[in-house]
Amino acid sequence: MKKLIFTLIIILFGIEARAQLGFSYQHSLVSSSFGVSTNPDNNLWGEARFGLNSNEFEITGMILYNVVRREDFKLYTGGGIGTILDEGNFSLALGFQVKPIESKDNFTLFGEYNPLFDTEAGTYIGSGNIGFRYFLKPKK
Repeated sequence: MKKLIFTLIIILFGIEARAQLGFSYQHSLVSSSFGVSTNPDNNLWGEARFGLNSNEFEITGMILYNVVRREDFKLYTGGGIGTILDEGNFSLALGFQVKPIESKDNFTLFGEYNPLFDTEAGTYIGSGNIGFRYFLKPKK
């Protein structure tokens, strides 16, 4: 399972290699994580999330799609596959992101709802999180 996730992340970021690179932090009561993402200004974009969940290291690869895409607001949905040590999980996402400062278009705040499904135990955990993203953009 870990090899599959790693391969998907490499392919996803290989496709978007020329795109902007973003870094994020998200916090929830269930898990907090850091992320590396491709350009969310595209319709389809991806994010790899690295977190610590109940003393276990977790990696999740997400593929996200912008349903609503405006200059200062985006509504997105998607899904991903993750791992908590040797257990696999599947995650959905429904979120939004806003650019609160017009002069800083590389900084966004976001909120996201993530229902997590543990495929081996057959359990479901709903979690919401908030965070921020910062994108490295070329100078105009």
